[in-house]
Formats: sequence, C-alpha cells, structure tokens
Amino acid sequence: MRVRAFDQDNGTWFQSHVLACINSGWYRKYILIAPCGNMKAFDGLERGNCNALVQRVMTDIPTEWALLPYTHDVNKQVTGFEDFPERLYCYHGYAWLLEDKHLLLRLLQGKAIPTDKSFNDKLPGWHYVYTQQDADDFLANTCDLHDTVLGSLSYTGAWQVKDGRLGEHGGECVTMLFEGSPWCKSVELAFDGVTALNLRPPPDGYDGIILDSSLFVQDAQVFFADDRIEKPDTNCNGTWITAHSLRWRFVPDFPLIRQEQPADYPAVHALVEAAFATAAHGDGTEADYLRALREKDTFIPALSLVADLYGKIVGQVTLTRTNITTPKGEITQLALSPLSVHPDYFRQGIARALVNHALGMARQLGYKAVFLCGEPEVYTRLGFAPSHSFGIHHVDDPLADWCMARELTRDALVGITGTIDIE
Repeated sequence: MRVRAFDQDNGTWFQSHVLACINSGWYRKYILIAPCGNMKAFDGLERGNCNALVQRVMTDIPTEWALLPYTHDVNKQVTGFEDFPERLYCYHGYAWLLEDKHLLLRLLQGKAIPTDKSFNDKLPGWHYVYTQQDADDFLANTCDLHDTVLGSLSYTGAWQVKDGRLGEHGGECVTMLFEGSPWCKSVELAFDGVTALNLRPPPDGYDGIILDSSLFVQDAQVFFADDRIEKPDTNCNGTWITAHSLRWRFVPDFPLIRQEQPADYPAVHALVEAAFATAAHGDGTEADYLRALREKDTFIPALSLVADLYGKIVGQVTLTRTNITTPKGEITQLALSPLSVHPDYFRQGIARALVNHALGMARQLGYKAVFLCGEPEVYTRLGFAPSHSFGIHHVDDPLADWCMARELTRDALVGITGTIDIE
C-alpha cells in the first residue's frame, strides 16, 4: 500500500510505502517512512478541521501484513494489547512491527526511528513518475506523445457494488492508451489516486492527433495534459488529469480484430488449447467444443472473431445463437463462448478488445443481449451482470451468479422472464 502524506513539521507533501494503519480512537494513524528516511506515525486527519493528511495512492495490501479486526468496544483493545499504554482498536500492517511492542509504542508516542528495511510496492514492467526528472524522462522517451492519439480511456472507482453491497475496494484509477506514431510506440498511462479529470475530445473536423504533451510533479502529485503548457493549468485547451501517482509502459503493437477464416482453424485450435491449459475450469475439450459449434446452425461466421498480430492468432471469441425460454415462447439472442487469449499475451487488453468488438458487431446485426457462463469478478468488468438479476435463470442453477448477461441496447431484457441453457 502506498499513500501521499503531509508532513506538518516541514509543511510538505511526500509519498511513502505504508508500514501500518492503526485505529487509535478518533484519529487513524499511519506508520510511514518520512522524507528523512525514518519510520514515523502520521495522523490521517488534521485535528480540529478533519482535513485529510494521508491520501491513498495504491491500495494493494502486502501479503506480509497482519490484519487484526476492529473492536467496537471503546473499553477493549485488540487481543494481546489489553494493557498497551496507547489505544489500539485496530491494526493493519506488517507483523514484525506488531510483534515489537516497544518499537510500536515509541512510534505511536511520536518518535522518529531509523530503519534499515527496504520496501518495493512497484508493479513489474512499469516506469514510475515520482519526481520532475521522472516526468521529463517520460516526455523524452515518448517524444512528448507527438502524433499519437488517445485510443481509449477507462475509469475504475474506489466505491463499487459487490454481492449487492456498496463498499470501498480500491483507489480511483484512470488508464489511458495512446496509440503509436512514427515517433512513439503505443504507451499506457495508469493514474492512481485520481483527484480530477477533464476529458476534451477533438472538435468536429479534427483528427485528434496530439502534437505535444506536458507532465508536472508538484507536492507529490502529477498533472498531465495533452497540450504544450508551461505550468499546471486547468484552463488549458486539451484533456488534463491530476492524480497522486503515475506509472507508464510501452505496450506491444495491438492485434487486428477480424473475422475468423477456415485457414485459421488449426491456429485457433492450438490457441484455445494453450489458453485453457492453465485455466481453473479447463478440461481439455474446449477446442473440440469450438469445432462442434461451427457445425451447428446456431453458428454465425460474422461473430467468430480472431485477434491477428502480424499473422499470429493470439486471441479468439465466438458468439452463437441461443434461446431464452419464456412463458410466451422462445426468444433468440446470443451466447459468448469460448473466449481465449494466448498465455503469452495475457493482461494486454486483448480479451476486452475482442469482446467489445464482438458486442458491437452483434448490435449492428440486430441482437439485443449476450449471455455467457464465467467468473463474475472477470466479466463484471466487461459490463456483464448475473442473468438472474434480469429475471432470466440458468436451467441448472436459477440463482447462479456465473450465468451472466449484458444488454446491447437499453432495457433490452426488461419485461422478459424465463430460463436459458448455456455452457
């Protein structure tokens, strides 16, 4: 976990890996690495006016953390700390710090303590922008994003609905993909701890090509704009964003999404076998299943797509006709299966691109909804929801969350109740 924090002693903001988050009563305390390199406790809120002094940047909890639950009894501390001189109602942090009560007590009493421990909260394969030099290096390596275009932008909110309940599951994150030009390969920017975003598409008649971009680091946060400016300016003409953190990476050339052809079949079958070889629910029959789909009258060639990277098939998706059985008869819509990406190309947005392309083509062909069987945590990110929430139930398990649906047009499934039999 990483945060942006305010040091009241010298009046500056800084970023730090979090060693512990402690509820000590009214104010939450964070054990951080101060700019001087010492461990120190910082209040999460400013006393008196409750201004946030600690702001989350990345919320991934280290596996080495001990998580002691919150006690709601103000007269009862967490187990093992009943006689601890400082109040301790909840502890989320490293176990080694929890086990050293003397060290923990000194930190909670305001002491700054040297440490020789090192921490790495960076994700592999990414470059991080912490300083203005990092920002200048980014602009130099990407040629100021000259002649690129903003191909896609995605937003993930901190508050999400899971299992029917609203909860805080992370930080605000915006990801931008700038597609390559002769000067710069395609580059992905991930802004964590987003505080403001102004998206300004190109006016009618303009092509959206970026001439220059600007990136500034001030007070341990970043300001990015797809325009040439001399200092952070929220009145600039282009898209701009402010966030607590920025990481970036070059991405491989993106594959072409096209219709599958008979000549592709051997490569597609090998791809499907490789993709499902390590899948939790794979059984080795997925390629045979796809072969059988092509022989059925429910098969739609225009909706069997592949991701082609310079002649190499790295992904595929197939949509076929399926029926919703209702009291008034059957309604024909679509089922998505299988969806495969070669393991060498995981986590590069290929599955999302395949699904979005297929759904767009299905909408053009007049279909109103798509169903699938899959992991809810994966497919909710692609806009799917349990089909029973629409009143359509799987024949084998009426309340199965893994049977999912997505409307292709607004309210396409409103007023429809029934069952569906897909695999």
